[in-house]
Amino acid sequence: MHETQDRKHYLAELINLYREQLNKPIADTFGELIQEIRKECIQELDQIRQVDMEATLLAKSRSTKALLSP
Repeated sequence: MHETQDRKHYLAELINLYREQLNKPIADTFGELIQEIRKECIQELDQIRQVDMEATLLAKSRSTKALLSP
């Protein structure tokens, strides 16, 4: 779990860094590459968030069932 949080934080920082780089002169040369890598980071972060949400919903579902069971 801690590794996932670290990865999410790392990806968020990379996404922000790449966004900043797109506003600098380096984007004239490497803009397409930066956009592509930024998009990949966004997709990976979205996947991690989706898995986290599914795990949370599953855990809540199971805890609710346990509370309702006699």
